[in-house]
Amino acid sequence: MGSPQAMPRFQFALDLLSEVLNAKTKDYAKIEAVSTGAGLVSEVYRIQLSDNTSLHSSIIIKIPNHLFKDHLDKNHEKNENINPQKKRDEINHMVHTVCNLHNREVQFYRFITLESNVNLKLPQFFHGDYLNEDTNGLIIIEDFTSIMDIHYSERLTISLDQVFEVMQQIALLQSIKTEEVKGFPLLDSQLESLSNCIFLSANVLFHRKLPWFHYHVFQKILKISEMKSLRKLLTIEEKVLCHGDMSLKNTLWKNENGPKFLAMISWTSLHAGCRTTDLATLLAINLDQEERHVVEPNIIREFVKMAGYQEEEGKITEMYRKSLEFGLLKLLIVLVTNPEWDTPLENSPDGVLSRRLRQLIEEVLTV
Repeated sequence: MGSPQAMPRFQFALDLLSEVLNAKTKDYAKIEAVSTGAGLVSEVYRIQLSDNTSLHSSIIIKIPNHLFKDHLDKNHEKNENINPQKKRDEINHMVHTVCNLHNREVQFYRFITLESNVNLKLPQFFHGDYLNEDTNGLIIIEDFTSIMDIHYSERLTISLDQVFEVMQQIALLQSIKTEEVKGFPLLDSQLESLSNCIFLSANVLFHRKLPWFHYHVFQKILKISEMKSLRKLLTIEEKVLCHGDMSLKNTLWKNENGPKFLAMISWTSLHAGCRTTDLATLLAINLDQEERHVVEPNIIREFVKMAGYQEEEGKITEMYRKSLEFGLLKLLIVLVTNPEWDTPLENSPDGVLSRRLRQLIEEVLTV
C-alpha cells in the first residue's frame, strides 16, 4: 500500500466538523472563525462556533501537517537535476512519518475514551479519524483557550506543587494494564522524527560557537540521538505508557488562586517504555539544577509511592538517572525551537534554558 496523499485539508475538515456537530445537535448554526494553523505534526486550529441564540463555543481541530511537502517542493525546485523517483520517495516517506504520528494520537484518544477506565486529565475527545490512503486524518477535541492561563501554561519554571500534580497524571498513565500497553509500541517513525529534530537542534547550537557546546559535546549528542541509541534509552523496559514529550507547552493550567492543572496534550510521542522517562524529562526541562538536586530524592520517593513501585525504589532511582539523558535531549529541542523563552539571567551570558542545558550536559554527559 502506498502513502496517503496530501489532500486539501481546510474545506474537508470544516465540512466534516459541521457533519459531526449536526449529528450531535442542531444548536450550532455556523462556524464563526478559524485560527491560523500551528504545530509540527499537526496543524492546530481553534474553531469558534455560534448557535441560534448568539451563544458562542469553540473546539480545537488538529489536521496532519503537510507543510513539509511544500518545503520539499521548494528544495526540489532549486535542484532541477533531482531524480523524480527520489523526490517521490522523499515525499512519501515524510507523509508516512506524519501519518504514523497522527494515527498514534488518534489511537490514544480512542483508547483512553472508549476502552480505558483511567481518569486522566485530558481535553474531551469528540472525534478522530486515522490518516490513510482513503481518509484525511482529523482530531476534534475540547478547547481550553478561554480558561487557560498563559503565564502558567507557557512558563519557564514550575513550582513543586505543579510537579506533584503532573506526577499524579504520569502515575495514572502508568497504571494502565500491561496487556493494553503492548498496543502502543515505540514506532520507527517516532524515533526518526525525534532523531532528526535533535540533530537539527544540536547543529544550530553548535554553530553558535558556545564554549560549553563544543565539538565533543556535539558528537556525544549525535551519538546518543541515533535511532538505535534512542530506542535503547526509551525502552530500558517496556512496562508502561509514556507521554514521551513532557515539555513546556504540553501541560495546560488555569489560575485559581495559583496554578490549577487542566490537561496534558500532544500525544503523538506516546509509546510503551520506561517508567522514568516522563518524570526525568519533566524535571530536567522545568527545574534549575540546584533546585532539582535538592528535591529529586523526595520526588522520586513520592513518585514510587504514587505508582506503587515501593519494592523497586532503587531500580527506579537508577533508571531515572539514565532517563536524564533523554531529558537533556528534549531540553535541547525546547531551547532551540523556543529562543524567546531563553530569558537572559542577571550577570550571566546564559538564558534560563541555556543554563539548565549547560549544567545538565556537565552532569549527564561524560565528554
